Amino acid sequence: MFNIVRGALIGSAITLALYIVPVVHFFGPFIGGLVGASISKISFSWAWVFGPFMALVIGLVVTILGQLVTTILQSLSIQMPFGESSGFSLILGGVIAVHSLILGTLGAVVGSFIAARSKGKQSVS
Repeated sequence: MFNIVRGALIGSAITLALYIVPVVHFFGPFIGGLVGASISKISFSWAWVFGPFMALVIGLVVTILGQLVTTILQSLSIQMPFGESSGFSLILGGVIAVHSLILGTLGAVVGSFIAARSKGKQSVS
């Protein structure tokens, strides 16, 4: 279980870093799930837990960062483009979490196949 949590945190960190890159951000969760699952060497059955956990971490981080930025901008008397409500950061966090859920799970499934293949090659040699 520790390997899954560690891999999901690594995959989430990679995904959050790739959200900054303009074109790659569409596929960031897939790459994060792929790398995280490959590093943690999860099985195919655990890939379905890995993706949602990664999406939960990413959704929480994005929502908290959105709330923090909104609070700072409002304290500086900067007008928010979407009004004074903090609902935008919750919606943004939810949309990014769903995006990360779908692509992160697909990346984790592919990463689990890569991990299984590398385990098979290591046991033969």
